[in-house]
Amino acid sequence: MTTKQIAEAAVREAISKFGFDISRSSKKEVPCRIYIIYDKYFRRFKIGRTRDLTTRVNAIANSSGSEMELVGSFEGWPSNEITLHAALKEFRLKGEWYRYDSRVLDMFKEWECGVLTGAGLGDWS
Repeated sequence: MTTKQIAEAAVREAISKFGFDISRSSKKEVPCRIYIIYDKYFRRFKIGRTRDLTTRVNAIANSSGSEMELVGSFEGWPSNEITLHAALKEFRLKGEWYRYDSRVLDMFKEWECGVLTGAGLGDWS
């Protein structure tokens, strides 16, 4: 299954589960940065959202006691993060943490670059 097919399936699942397309922003949503960081000690990824990227990455590093590396980020909406989590559920360890796998990074990078704009995932540019 391609990355695009996985993402499309996640959107379909979210629509059936929540009754609406969570990949589309609502009028109540506030823009945010969707980020992926790499935990060098535990070899895992964290995907989340924030309005202050530097402060958030530092807070995670300080609270975990591990060295973190910001791998990528893009402007988006909270619903975009939810959809991304749904698309990556097979890699989830716990909460927003995902096992180290090149497919996690590949999918994030595709979304970051806007490759999936036409997949019903909203405007990522």
